[in-house]
Amino acid sequence: MEKIKHDAFTVERWVAGAFAGVTRVTIGYPFDQIKIKMQMKRDAKFTLNKCLLEMWNDGLFKSLYRGSSLSFLFSTFQMSLNFGFKSLTEKKLIENSILDNNVNLRTFIAGSVGGFFHALTISPVDYLRIQQMALKTDSLKSTFRQVKLLDMTRGMQATMLRDIIGMGFYFTSFSLFSDYLKREYMMNHYFASLISGSLAGVCWWAPTYPFDISKTMLQKDISTPRKYKNMMATFRTLYAEAGMKGFVRGLDMCILRAIIVNAGVFVTADYIHTFLTN
Repeated sequence: MEKIKHDAFTVERWVAGAFAGVTRVTIGYPFDQIKIKMQMKRDAKFTLNKCLLEMWNDGLFKSLYRGSSLSFLFSTFQMSLNFGFKSLTEKKLIENSILDNNVNLRTFIAGSVGGFFHALTISPVDYLRIQQMALKTDSLKSTFRQVKLLDMTRGMQATMLRDIIGMGFYFTSFSLFSDYLKREYMMNHYFASLISGSLAGVCWWAPTYPFDISKTMLQKDISTPRKYKNMMATFRTLYAEAGMKGFVRGLDMCILRAIIVNAGVFVTADYIHTFLTN
């Protein structure tokens, strides 16, 4: 009976992750578009106000949700893989009594496994979205005509590093914050998830943001020959252009997005999980 319940827990996490994916795109996609646009410009004078003005002139709603159909389609799948594989890995580690004396490290490893599968699926989708922004088109068919299949792997290394490291911090910090708030402040489960999700989002993006900038630079680069051969080439360019400031340009928008979006992600995931288990 315990095995059936434990397996069900994993299945429910896959479903909860899928619903969380819908929440993530609905809330976070406009923030993501602004973040990527600022990364693509790589100009210290291109402020948030200038970015929004440019998007307004191009049609604000259209600019904020350009290419979103692809993300809505895949985000449910991506977040399902993320939560599902994290839960499955954690389940296997517990069953085999691995890291019983270090629960935080176990959560970090499980989160990193989820991050690997998240990166594997999100990187090609991000590439297509960035190409749609660069080409200023909403047509996937038109975008596919102008890109090569192999190009969809560009930025994969940076995405992997971002998500494997970031998702480890993401799930571990959520667990720590959530347990602390419920234990010390007797906080309501969903309110604790709201706050912990916000903080977990910051713990994901703050240390891994330079990888995200590198990914965007590699995926935007359609010149022949390529301007950037690999991730290290983008880092050298960033440092040459703006020093260490180049690695955090647009981070403020990214953190704002992370706080808002991941509050919604974890509340949604917890609500769906509770609904299914009850």
